[in-house]
Amino acid sequence: MIRPNGFFSDITEVYNMAKSGRVFTFGDGENLLNPIHGKDLARFCVDAIDKKETELDVGGPEVLSANEIARLAFSAQAKPVRNTHLPDMLRKVSLSIACHLPEKWGGPAEFFLTMLGDDNIAPTYGNHHLKDYFDELALANNG
Repeated sequence: MIRPNGFFSDITEVYNMAKSGRVFTFGDGENLLNPIHGKDLARFCVDAIDKKETELDVGGPEVLSANEIARLAFSAQAKPVRNTHLPDMLRKVSLSIACHLPEKWGGPAEFFLTMLGDDNIAPTYGNHHLKDYFDELALANNG
């Protein structure tokens, strides 16, 4: 089983919040994670075929805080940083609600809210960086 700890595609939501002018993070925003690009994950899966381990954790090549991710999203769009820190209790309440939602919505929400609760750092892998991903999104949205 290969267990990535987050995907660039999930972090697109931070980019979208920045696009609308404000990013919301929980607590102080200093929790750390290292999301992985889909291309890096695909290469990791191919490389893992011959491995003996039955469970492999994997993350992207850089460890970033939620605040740093927000700054990258604003920077890619040449917007001023407007990051609002919400009390972590709101995350916990939302998590308790998410587990009662249908799997279609509850599963991703539960994963995302859990991931934002603590540091979630997996062994680093790959060469795709979140800054470049956000820059590509900005170019696609402006082109």
